[in-house]
Amino acid sequence: MAGLVTGAGDPVGARLSEHPGVDLVSFTGGLASGTRVAAAAAATVKKVALELGGKNPNVVFADACATEEGFDTAVDQALNAAFVHSGQVCSAGGRLILEESVHDRFVTELVRRARRIRLGRGTEPGVECGPLVSQQQLDRTEEYVASAVAEGAVVRCGGERPKPSDTLPATGYFYPPTVLDRCDRTMRVVREEVFGPVLTVETFRTEDEAVALANDTEYGLAKRRLLRRHRPRPPDRRPAAPRHRVDQRLPPLPAAGGVGRLRPLRRGTRTGPLRAGRVPRDQARLREPAPRAGALVRRLTPPAPGRLHAPTRAPTHSRAPLTRHPCRSTTFMPSKTTYDYVVIGGGTADSVIASRLAEDPGTTVALIEGGPSDVDRPDVLTLRRWLGLLGGDLDYDYPTTEQPRGNSHIRHSRARVLGGCSSHNTLISFKPLPSDWQEWEDAGASGWNAIAMEPYYHRLRNNIVAVDEKDRNAIARDFVDAAQAALGVPRVEGFNARPFTEGVGFFDLAYHPETNKRSSASVAYLHPHMEVGDRPNLELWLETWAYRLEFGGDDGRRVTGVHVRTADGGETLVSARREVVLCAGAVDTPRLLLHSGVGPAADLEALGIPVVHDLPGVGENLLDHPESVIVWETDGPIPENSAMDSDAGLFVRRDPDSPGPDLMFHFYQIPFTDNPERLGYERPAHGVSMTPQHPQAPQPRLGSTSPAPTPRSNRPWTSATSPTPRTTTPAPSSTASASPAR
Repeated sequence: MAGLVTGAGDPVGARLSEHPGVDLVSFTGGLASGTRVAAAAAATVKKVALELGGKNPNVVFADACATEEGFDTAVDQALNAAFVHSGQVCSAGGRLILEESVHDRFVTELVRRARRIRLGRGTEPGVECGPLVSQQQLDRTEEYVASAVAEGAVVRCGGERPKPSDTLPATGYFYPPTVLDRCDRTMRVVREEVFGPVLTVETFRTEDEAVALANDTEYGLAKRRLLRRHRPRPPDRRPAAPRHRVDQRLPPLPAAGGVGRLRPLRRGTRTGPLRAGRVPRDQARLREPAPRAGALVRRLTPPAPGRLHAPTRAPTHSRAPLTRHPCRSTTFMPSKTTYDYVVIGGGTADSVIASRLAEDPGTTVALIEGGPSDVDRPDVLTLRRWLGLLGGDLDYDYPTTEQPRGNSHIRHSRARVLGGCSSHNTLISFKPLPSDWQEWEDAGASGWNAIAMEPYYHRLRNNIVAVDEKDRNAIARDFVDAAQAALGVPRVEGFNARPFTEGVGFFDLAYHPETNKRSSASVAYLHPHMEVGDRPNLELWLETWAYRLEFGGDDGRRVTGVHVRTADGGETLVSARREVVLCAGAVDTPRLLLHSGVGPAADLEALGIPVVHDLPGVGENLLDHPESVIVWETDGPIPENSAMDSDAGLFVRRDPDSPGPDLMFHFYQIPFTDNPERLGYERPAHGVSMTPQHPQAPQPRLGSTSPAPTPRSNRPWTSATSPTPRTTTPAPSSTASASPAR
């Protein structure tokens, strides 16, 4: 039987606490009230359990993130610890304490996932984060965030009340999951309990520093520590009984060995149970108990010292020599020429594949990239500086062949740098529409449908977010408003949120809004390991040109390696024991195949290239989106703020039977006038551009036996004014490295 007594803490709570007929008092609340409860209960020496809030650390060591599965689990646990029940939990892990070497990678992924947490009423399907308990608590949460920013913290996501939307009602005490980076122990938000969806991030370098940070609080601890092996107890620290128990279980990280019980880092000495309350500093000390079964993730033996290996020599090109930008601590040649896997190309797909393959420490992987590293290169890593890369030393810059009706100067940039075109372009990021996936499956790619592929989008490490509010240029906002009003298309906030057929809005970009840093494939998949040095089994062959595939096997048609050329003109064969993965881009992949004897036999024989495999279609059927350019001169300068000067776009469906949009417009906050200037027009001082584009399919074919990347390859494009493909076919020569299709 249970009795319910209602009323205020004083007098009802006080009377219950001091009544001699009550044997045990369990209280949840603030410190002041808890002190009064304990004092009232002391007169009759009854048992007291106090839950007085907490400021609980979640400590993540770098080796807990050594595997992809471990990293994913650690990020998920950090999210759950901080944002479950909108952070309104006494044992919430509101302090994230990261080993410094994994900070950037961890916070990037944490923020990416936090931004996807859906706010709303708890009764709505799919809602993951509900409202706070009251207006007072909402105001209090806002005040803590404001004070943190004033003290130097950086808001990585959240940080302000959300605007009402179709999925978020206008009424309710909603506050988004908020991540505050660059915090330290002196800040109020770190020292005091927020009781809201706010996560602070601190860093450490040594274990002692991590323990000191975790213990630097007046609250009792419900602590999480993620690592992959048990650390031996220092001889000067004796085990002690736990001060309190937390009934929370973390799932074990896969391949992490055994697991152990969650435990506090320090204890207090007092009579009776105490849970997540404050304890006097003189009663607290460190403890290092022996391992036991539960949820402590053990650490494996650390990997041998080493970094990703990178060559120090650059390839020979006809252009001016390039300055090498080596990766940190990678100023030595690759240690071998035979690997389990050889990945040809260091671009968007290659960075992902090499990183994933190297997750197995027993597997050796070589990644071959024709350009230099992008590490410590602000000209590459700053997204808004992309225009300065076009036509420069990091651009193969393939032009088109002459077209009978003009448009003979279309630039087709191909990046010559680690990360490929994701280190070179604007990083507008789209998830394929269901109709796009359906085309693939209808063509025979069974299993490549929207439902099957959706989970892979969520596994991306790139920080894909809508253009940040601070980067939304006023004239781009006007373009969005005008397009919506003139065409009646819907405004889209987040083009990857749901399928669409028409719409206008700001793009989703792979970038970090707070710094304008790219979230390219190399930044997301290679840099974290280059910084930590936890992938000694992955070697980068930078500034190395792959010019011919090597074949072997019983029939002589199995690719077993690749011939490469380094800076001094030296040539070597890099061999694969298991597989060669060729993903050198949409242009250089078919070119390498053709130069190696894989392609249409008649074309290869005409150029005197021995045919290894007659494979029609190699080098054909590329689908791309050449842009026509419309330029407007403006009355004055354009506002300076922008993510990358092409932040908004428009999609329309001209054909009502089309399953998706069939015409796209980029809106540029700069005038593109290269071609008009070539014809004698003057570039306006200030202007904007709109670029209608529709997919077209040129068909480049090999026109030379020269495998060198220079002279630059020519590629045919259909004239934008022609309803049918019209291309010319110059005769093969020793100087042209490609020619148009038949």
